[in-house]
Amino acid sequence: CVGLKMQEGATDLLEMKERLQQELEGQMKAVLQWTEGRCTEHSTSALETVVMDVPDADAKLAKCQAFAEEAMGGVLHSARSITELLVDCSPEVRCAALEALVCIAKFGPLSAVSAVGMALRLSDPGLRWRGHEQSLVMAALAERVGA
Repeated sequence: CVGLKMQEGATDLLEMKERLQQELEGQMKAVLQWTEGRCTEHSTSALETVVMDVPDADAKLAKCQAFAEEAMGGVLHSARSITELLVDCSPEVRCAALEALVCIAKFGPLSAVSAVGMALRLSDPGLRWRGHEQSLVMAALAERVGA
């Protein structure tokens, strides 16, 4: 009697498993058909636009250079904008932002130095999560202003 009940329960589980697999396969087919249809509808226009909207490292480097020149002239929002580039995914952009901010910290106008310091303090995730570049800039700022 016991063996018979176990076998019936196992059969029910196997049937339930097969139904679930069939349902999942049907749902996956529907999702794949939907995504294929969406990608073919928009492949030439929307996807190319998205790719074109993503700035490349060269554009970001040029932007960093322009921001640095403006910041050395006392434009505060440009000085703050460079701090955002410290966390860029490109190591070249982070390095350029680091060099620009250290230059501002050492030789820039005090208003730009204060703007950079404030932007870094507001965006600081804390010592544990702070990037190496951000720590170097904060050290250069502390050296200049004594904070």
